[in-house]
Amino acid sequence: MNHRQARTLCLALAGFFLIVGWWPFTPFPRNRVSWLSGRHGLAFTPQGVAYDPEPLPVPVAHPSSNHAPGFAVELSLEPSNEPDNSVPHILTIHDGRTPSGFVIAQWQSELLLRLPAAGNPNRIREVGIPNLRRGQRHVIVISGDSIATTFYVDGRLLRRMPDFVLEPGSMRGQLILGNAATGKSSWAGTLFGVAIFNRALEAKDVAAHQDLWTWGSALDLAREPGLAALYNFAEGTGQETRDHSPAHHHLLIPARYVVLEKTVLGGSTALAGWSATRDIVLNVLGFVPFGFLTFRSYQGTSPARWMQAVIISTLAGATLSLIIEVGQVWLPTRNSSLLDLFCNTAGTGIGALLADWISESRHRG
Repeated sequence: MNHRQARTLCLALAGFFLIVGWWPFTPFPRNRVSWLSGRHGLAFTPQGVAYDPEPLPVPVAHPSSNHAPGFAVELSLEPSNEPDNSVPHILTIHDGRTPSGFVIAQWQSELLLRLPAAGNPNRIREVGIPNLRRGQRHVIVISGDSIATTFYVDGRLLRRMPDFVLEPGSMRGQLILGNAATGKSSWAGTLFGVAIFNRALEAKDVAAHQDLWTWGSALDLAREPGLAALYNFAEGTGQETRDHSPAHHHLLIPARYVVLEKTVLGGSTALAGWSATRDIVLNVLGFVPFGFLTFRSYQGTSPARWMQAVIISTLAGATLSLIIEVGQVWLPTRNSSLLDLFCNTAGTGIGALLADWISESRHRG
């Protein structure tokens, strides 16, 4: 293979990587959220999102109130699957930072509460409860105060975590359903209703609310003190659903899928394991031929030029990968990943070094 042939193959491979990296080229995909037919609820599938354009109301303290300060989130839901290689977000309260300040998510058959670690917002702490099975409807209540966070399932106390409490301000931000703010954590399932309180709930409150959810009378929660948001998804059509709390907000259900917090070269959201390892290996090995061919395109005739060709080849691979990752920012169905950039660059370098080694072996022979 001469230099001209290598260069032609190199350009063809670069074009192939651009097509694969940006495929399917859908800058305005359909938002995969739909109304249930004949009953209240919203069905979410991957690349779906509903969100409040305004932040949740700031809690107002009433000195005469006998209720414990804190928070409570109630979800009536039914998962469609049990994901094992990602952590899709069911409910996110996004405070403008990544990771978001409050996340209720799912992994396999577990429901997770995820919060940024105290003193290190780039790290995540989480706690979960089991039995979130595919196709089974449940009412989940998460209630917390300055002492503990308590989980209820279908009116029954399931877990109490004395050492897992929210930081002040965790419940302040934009409400997002069915996804993360970055658009990388789509959940598949049905939400029948959501309620958020700016106070902790006692066991008797949870039991009373369970009856309301069970008998389709969730709107009676509008009379409860401390209510910050209440959605029962009764509209059945349109691109908005009304908040029945005193805040009178609304959730948007856009016709086109949108990413609320676009990230350039963000971190990976996949769990450690075979899926993550497979992606890393493929991203490295996929660029080895590109590094090999780029080296052959720029290879000189003296040993002094060989190292120069290795450096040029590696930089070419890094540039191509950067173009792909930046382009993915504007494609809502793709993720711009710093890890992919590193792996592609490493693969290019390996391919260039392999070509260098073969060239040196032939030169010595």
